[in-house]
Amino acid sequence: MLREAMAALVAGYLLAACTHVEHSTTVAIAGGSHIRLTMLGDTFAQAEDDRYVVTESGLTTFRRSGRNFVRWQFTIRVKQPTPLAEIKVEEVSGNAPVLVLEDRQPRLDHTYWTKQSALIPANPQALPWLYDPETTLRIFRVTITDINAHTAVLYQPASFNHKAKEAIRFQMGPETPA
Repeated sequence: MLREAMAALVAGYLLAACTHVEHSTTVAIAGGSHIRLTMLGDTFAQAEDDRYVVTESGLTTFRRSGRNFVRWQFTIRVKQPTPLAEIKVEEVSGNAPVLVLEDRQPRLDHTYWTKQSALIPANPQALPWLYDPETTLRIFRVTITDINAHTAVLYQPASFNHKAKEAIRFQMGPETPA
C-alpha cells in the first residue's frame, strides 16, 4: 500500500515537472498597438487559429562568394484544405511594419506552405539585433487570404537569446574575401 502511494506521488511529481505553465504576455507592435502572446513555460506558442498554424518562423544561414547572409523562413500548416490567394509576412517589432515576404500565388505541399525571404547581409549594420547580447523578440504579422477572400491575421513571435544568436553566428563562420 505504501509502495503504491509512493509510486503515485512520484508519477504525479514527474507529470507536474513535465507540464509547462501557460501564461500570456502583452507586447507593443508597429503602429502603437499591443497584442497578447501565449507562452508555454519560457517559449512562445505557435500562432494559430481554427484554419492555420504557423509551424516555423526562423532564420536560415547562407553563404555566397564568402559573404554571410540570413533569410527568414516561414511554414504554415493549413488545417482546412482551401486554396490560398495570398500570404504576406511583415515584421511589426519596430515602429513601422516591414515587408518580409509576399507570395501572391502560394502553393501548398499537401497541407503546408513554406517560403523564404530575400537574403539579408549578416553583419552588424544590417542586423544589429543579431550582434546584441540581450534577448531579442521579433514579431511577425502573417496575413493569409484564401480564394474565397477569407483573411486571417496571425502574430508569430520569434525570440533569440544570446546563445541562439551565438549559434547562428558560429554556424555562418567568418566571412572570407571573394
